[in-house]
Amino acid sequence: MEFTTGDLKALFDAFSARMAAERDRLCALDGVIGDADHGIAMEQGMKAAADSAQAAEGTLQDVFNAAAKGFLNAVGASSGPLYATALLRAGKAAGPRASMPSGELRTLI
Repeated sequence: MEFTTGDLKALFDAFSARMAAERDRLCALDGVIGDADHGIAMEQGMKAAADSAQAAEGTLQDVFNAAAKGFLNAVGASSGPLYATALLRAGKAAGPRASMPSGELRTLI
């Protein structure tokens, strides 16, 4: 079974929806030790990543790179660069191909 760029775009949409659903919970958790805005940042970042991924054409790496740029442009502080770096590294591991065997997905983390 192959994991395609379409699958990756759908995954980013699912991440975005989940962050929107968990926004208030993440803010509450962050409020215990911080300024209670982490949920907002994650919702905005994943929405931007998903939108950028949807607009991307090309390879798995291209989609990951677009999502990384979208996330980074939407989220400042330390979370933006951390998540963007993780997405860029996943893209590098996926490589310039339109699909990959699902069994290789573990190499992206």
